[in-house]
Amino acid sequence: MLKIDLYQMNKDHLIGLWLCLVLLTSPFHIYSRALAVEIDSLESNYYDNIISLMHSSILEHRYDYLDSLLSTALKRAKNENNSFAQFRIENGRGLLLIKIREYATALEHFNSLPARFPADFFETLEGAVYFEYLARCYRFQENGDQSLKYHFRALQIREGSTNVDKHDLALSYYLIGVVYRYVVVDAGKAIIYFKKALPLFKHIHSNDKLSIENRDWLARVYHVYASSLKYLGEYENAIYYAKEALSQYSFLYNIHPDQYGRLNSSGHKVLADIYSESGQLSKAIIYYQKAISLRRSIDQTDHFLGDFINNLAAAQLRRGDYIEAISSCKESIRINQEQTVEGKKVGVDSLWLSDSYYKIGLAYDSLKRSDSALYYYHRSLALRLEIAGEYHDKTAESYLGLAGV
Repeated sequence: MLKIDLYQMNKDHLIGLWLCLVLLTSPFHIYSRALAVEIDSLESNYYDNIISLMHSSILEHRYDYLDSLLSTALKRAKNENNSFAQFRIENGRGLLLIKIREYATALEHFNSLPARFPADFFETLEGAVYFEYLARCYRFQENGDQSLKYHFRALQIREGSTNVDKHDLALSYYLIGVVYRYVVVDAGKAIIYFKKALPLFKHIHSNDKLSIENRDWLARVYHVYASSLKYLGEYENAIYYAKEALSQYSFLYNIHPDQYGRLNSSGHKVLADIYSESGQLSKAIIYYQKAISLRRSIDQTDHFLGDFINNLAAAQLRRGDYIEAISSCKESIRINQEQTVEGKKVGVDSLWLSDSYYKIGLAYDSLKRSDSALYYYHRSLALRLEIAGEYHDKTAESYLGLAGV
């Protein structure tokens, strides 16, 4: 592998490297805020640019290269005796660990920093970045209390600063909402923070129409806002925001299909879920099928593909499309037995499998094919007894299915 020492480069070399990155990895128009820097300031803003590259979409998944950049920057900061730059780079190293899903290692890394750097560093805007990353580690470990504690610490610093970047402030609100929605499972509180994030992201978006990064964040806020409204049964508003999310995802997908294929499929799926829960089954089925088609084009055995198909089967059952529902469930079962997560094969999800068996039993029951219905109800019951035990809602559901045949 070719190794490049940025510390040894002069300004002209840095400009050349920047241009090579543009030509090799991106269209000529650069959307990402992270790389929208003045060429004349590449050397004078060296550390800013290194940190910006950490967030750049054009270097997404190029973790070895990013690690090399950070190592070079850390070496330079130490040679310059620049402890604050070292603090920033160490934050970047922790972010890289989060990106590669090494959450326990990232948490250990971040928890080591207070002993290595002055306390006043943690009261700055860079300190807010530190607390945000620490909070993310706890969120990925499903520790909602600790995650909220550090997200609120980051928010306190940002709200108290006159120099805060509006994007960073919006990000704090968004991330707090995400913890409330998916870890604490309090959709009402989540919506409070999504409402604060949304106008900030919309304002940034209106002033930066070509920014991929801002469209990405705006889409994500619309998405989780719609999901929260669905959870609270506010279907009309949920549909509106789900459509807004889908509009942004589709735009991003048309530009970067490899990067945004999964998010685009998830955008279709969340809209389908809302239509399904609100009883608009024909629309739900259309959007489930679109989501499945997009997901299948990415990975034939993706875990989420099977989940999408299971949801489609549920909508088909409710609409009375029993033969189609049986077909969907059988495809879901096949994916379950071969499923992968991010390309890695994982074990069979027995609860998911039991749900598929139950839906097939229900479809055959509705078609008055009792023998087939009993067969699949029994298969569902056996798995649910094994997983959940005798006294569980899912187990009771299987017993009721058998009793009704």
